[in-house]
Amino acid sequence: MERLVTSSQFAQLWEGALRTTHSRTIAVIQSDANRAIQLFDDGTLTLELSAIIRAVKQVLIDQDLRFAERIPEVHRSIPILASDSLVTVRSVYQIAVVAGYWLPWAVLALLAVGIGIARDRARTLAWAGAGLAVSLLLLAGGMGIGGRFFASAVSPSIMPAVTSQAIFNQLTELLSSALLALVVLSLFLAMGGWLSSLSRAARSLQRTASSGFTALRQSADRRGLSTGSFGRAVEKLRPGLIAVTAGACVLALFLNRPVSVGGVTATLLVVIAVLFVIELFRRPVDPVIGAESGKVDAVESAGSA
Repeated sequence: MERLVTSSQFAQLWEGALRTTHSRTIAVIQSDANRAIQLFDDGTLTLELSAIIRAVKQVLIDQDLRFAERIPEVHRSIPILASDSLVTVRSVYQIAVVAGYWLPWAVLALLAVGIGIARDRARTLAWAGAGLAVSLLLLAGGMGIGGRFFASAVSPSIMPAVTSQAIFNQLTELLSSALLALVVLSLFLAMGGWLSSLSRAARSLQRTASSGFTALRQSADRRGLSTGSFGRAVEKLRPGLIAVTAGACVLALFLNRPVSVGGVTATLLVVIAVLFVIELFRRPVDPVIGAESGKVDAVESAGSA
């Protein structure tokens, strides 16, 4: 039994069965008119003959059996069972769908507002990312405890422990992968906030990175690859470009559901690539040239006075 449950063939069969059962269950809860099983507001679950006859009629027509076109529409249903709990399940499902769609956006909006009004935004981002990572890890730990409770409740009276663990893992696989992806994203947010902060270690890394990019820009200038006025424009727009890039990537990540580790990794690579290009293309004003320009302006202003 253990070999069967842990085999790849069982995993494929189980995944297919779960997908089919899930799609049919969701169709019933959503009251899909094209499904043979219908759930009414009074909790009655019925078998709709019209849907079955319509499907059979279409199959016969597709097989060039023209007499099937004369089969009349039949509107008749066969009650299967009646239970108020089915209505409760549908209500809870509808609430969960709405909450599952809007809660991530609400959390993202609150996070953006909190960082926007904070005095030290980099430090706030670092703490927010760390706190979000800890909360997601606690949720993952709660799922692990739930898996143990599930195994102890059904094993060994209903099924072996290995079987119950495999079933629980299959049911929570999508949620577990999303949690892992969000933990990775939270840790990168915390790291990005820390690297942008004013701490001694972060400032040392900032100076090192700035020196490296300055050397790259100077090397490009010596080879006649200066970005000139375009680079100065990039320098002026640099904060806005970084903000737009980060916002667009986070928006794309949340729109592309379910969130996965691969999606998070690809998004972070895009952000890093864009930041690298911005740093390489921008042309900061030389402090010496800026100082000399300021002196000239001051002298001209004094002379005109």
